Formats: sequence, C-alpha cells, structure tokens
Amino acid sequence: MFNRDEKKEVQRFHLHSHKSFDDSKVFYEVLATLVFLDYLEGESTTIPLIGDLKIEHETDILTKKGKECVIKATLKPSEFLKKVIGQSLDKADTEIHKMLRRNIKKHFKNMKE
Repeated sequence: MFNRDEKKEVQRFHLHSHKSFDDSKVFYEVLATLVFLDYLEGESTTIPLIGDLKIEHETDILTKKGKECVIKATLKPSEFLKKVIGQSLDKADTEIHKMLRRNIKKHFKNMKE
C-alpha cells in the first residue's frame, strides 16, 4: 500500500514518535481514512498543529494507464504552523524545537527507568 517514499516517511514518524513501525503505519492509514471520509462529506480535515486540508475532485483524464482522477488539495494553515514558520524565519527558538527537546528528555528519562 505504501510506496518507497511513504515508507521512509512512516519510518521517520516511527523514529521521532518512539511508536512501533506498525503503529506508525496505522496512524497514517487512519489519517488517510479520515481525509477520505471528510472528502465524501464535502468537509475539510483538521490536522492538529498543521491546518485544515480540503480535497476536491476536479476532473478525470484518460492516460495510457487508464482513467486518472485529478484532485485539488488546499491547506489552510493553523495558527500554530504559521507561528513556527515565522519563528524559524526570524531564527528564533521555535515551538517545534521546544517539543523536540521535551520529547528527547522524556525518552531518555523513560530509558533510565
């Protein structure tokens, strides 16, 4: 189901979250399911800390491989995402850096126990 690039991304999530690889795959499978269900309802999907993702069908085209669906994906960024991008551009310590440090400390504390 996952292509090579997607598997790399699942692996990155697995390493950063300290969740199992299988749990990480399930996270993305559930996210894809939620995006699809919201598409069917004509709704956007709120992705915490990222923003609202809206998927819309534009048209179908015929290719050598057969019919291909053309979609439009629009992301309305969250206030958090705009804040951390701005902090990064200002070369400031971002909320993401703070989260990373907090998670690393938590991970090493759990390893000691």
